[in-house]
Amino acid sequence: GIREFIKVLRLLEDYPMDRVKRAVEKGLGMRVHGRDAILQFIVPRAHTTFVLDGREHLCRVKVSAPDVSAYQALLPEGGAL
Repeated sequence: GIREFIKVLRLLEDYPMDRVKRAVEKGLGMRVHGRDAILQFIVPRAHTTFVLDGREHLCRVKVSAPDVSAYQALLPEGGAL
């Protein structure tokens, strides 16, 4: 509502109008309107790579795929939300 709208407007205190405008337009296109969601579109994501230099032992680590069927227990009976 109104409070969330004001929180989005207050992003202008820290970010330039053009960035906030682009973020709001992207949010509206994705049907997300909250301040925190809009902020995710403003703040650039850091693209970093985990460097294995000096950590050769980690190359041997194998991580199994998650068992997403466990989430089925969170759904109401019938499986649909």
